[in-house]
Amino acid sequence: MTAKLSVVISTVGSPDRISRFSEVISHLRNLKPASPEIVIVWQGDEDCKDFDLEGVNIIKVPFFGLSMARNFGASQTTGDYLMFLDDDTYPVGSDFFQRSLQKLKDKKWDFLVCNIRSEGKLKAAREISSDLEFSRRSIVGNFWEPALLIPKNIFHAIEFDESLGIGCVHGASEGLDFGLRLLNAGFRGGRAHNLHIDHPPLQLERTPNLQRAFFYSMGNGAVLAQHQLYLDYARQISRAMLKLGGGALLLRGHVARAAWVRVICLLLGPAVPRGRPRILPTPAGPTASSAK
Repeated sequence: MTAKLSVVISTVGSPDRISRFSEVISHLRNLKPASPEIVIVWQGDEDCKDFDLEGVNIIKVPFFGLSMARNFGASQTTGDYLMFLDDDTYPVGSDFFQRSLQKLKDKKWDFLVCNIRSEGKLKAAREISSDLEFSRRSIVGNFWEPALLIPKNIFHAIEFDESLGIGCVHGASEGLDFGLRLLNAGFRGGRAHNLHIDHPPLQLERTPNLQRAFFYSMGNGAVLAQHQLYLDYARQISRAMLKLGGGALLLRGHVARAAWVRVICLLLGPAVPRGRPRILPTPAGPTASSAK
């Protein structure tokens, strides 16, 4: 009996992402041997009528929180395996799921992530040329949620920490935290060099985003300290301080300000209490529907 795949995508349905989102759904429908179950957790108030979502299970929720949305979406699936994607990423190749399952079997892994394919000078992540098995050290900088493939029963034994990730004060590193907790629980996993997801080109920011620096740095610092990765924690702080000094010397105030925010928030992150995502002012209660 062939294992069944369920894909979970969390989105806020931004209208400027319609084209890319539709492309993601199209690629998922072409996965073999059978099209996977697709569950979309729709956060916020945007209408989904303009998106090409025929045959997709859409669940509208009244909160804005990435980890919570992923956990909730996973609870609504029926597959044996879960794959998490962003609304702008898709697996490369119609046989991606089959090759992923074979990789898990060959490596005796319980979960895997893969390489990221993207165009442009700024890359979402560095590529690897050979498979990488995760340890507490090697997982840092090599684990992310898009295209994470994991058996459903293992996922539900761990799940994403809902006090981490976009929508929370500690707005990042929920993937690293999840991966480390998988390792701590005795599960094995790694990054496969010959499996890819497609990521849209990243744009270089002319002016650093202070809000992004704040939320991401809070999450980065909190998770590195929580898991006692003190060397990586010190490196993050040192890099931010060097950037702060460079920005000040070159009279680039916007760079110095963003670096200063990062330094402060890396230090504050472990001390600030975590909380669940904020609730949006929408009608209470998630609703599920299948687009026809």
